[in-house]
Amino acid sequence: MNYSNTQLKVAVKFLAAAQGDIKERLLIAFNGTLHKLNNDDFPEDQKEEWKLIYNALTTRNGKTESVEEILRELDSEKCVEIAKMICILCFKDCVK
Repeated sequence: MNYSNTQLKVAVKFLAAAQGDIKERLLIAFNGTLHKLNNDDFPEDQKEEWKLIYNALTTRNGKTESVEEILRELDSEKCVEIAKMICILCFKDCVK
């Protein structure tokens, strides 16, 4: 298991078990582990998916913003989509 997958598994645990609504759990997952990751931590075939997740949590209208600000603006449905993307990326190797 590589570093990125270990960190993603911790994030999935936060998403599943942390207190709060989906926005709060995404913030906990980001602050707890996802913020440590960058594109270089991922195998080539996962870099694009990671970039989509990271940008969804940190970028709005082409500008970097705080995760708190972005989550405040997103609706719950979009937050669930981001959480699903994290889970899918985490378990991608399991379904090959």
